[in-house]
Amino acid sequence: MEKQVVDKVIDEIIDNQSEEDLGNKDNTYLGEDGLKYCNKCGEPTQQYRPKVFSPDKFIAYRACKCV
Repeated sequence: MEKQVVDKVIDEIIDNQSEEDLGNKDNTYLGEDGLKYCNKCGEPTQQYRPKVFSPDKFIAYRACKCV
């Protein structure tokens, strides 16, 4: 697969990720670093991840301890 096609597919997956899938959409606050954090346990519900074929990073949702 060409690099451009892979990048496009990855970007679509990233754009379609949902905070609701983790069940903590209404229980978060925005931290000083620009990421969302859980109100209950204080763990981040987002993280910076590197793109596969690019030096750029993107924000991905992740589950905290209490989810």
